[in-house]
Amino acid sequence: MGTHTHVPTLDTRVLPKGTAYVSDVGMTGPSGGMQGLHPRSATPWMGNRLPTKGKLELVGMCSLAIRCLFPNSKLALIRSWDTYALWPLEKGRWFPV
Repeated sequence: MGTHTHVPTLDTRVLPKGTAYVSDVGMTGPSGGMQGLHPRSATPWMGNRLPTKGKLELVGMCSLAIRCLFPNSKLALIRSWDTYALWPLEKGRWFPV
């Protein structure tokens, strides 16, 4: 299992000889965000590179479960799942991630 702080990759798979493989099991920040920020608060900074107060919101979770059977070390389960919520907008409106 590897990790990366910016890219929410979760590419679980079993390699031809039975090895469970995941190149990235986590990131810092919400699912669907940009560098850990809400997309709408990160966009101005991406355009002008000036200091901008960003809004951090945790709205989703990416998870991974790997189960191995011992003593034969056979892979029993490799599963990933994501949970998503909604991003709050101004004036009480919401839109899906």
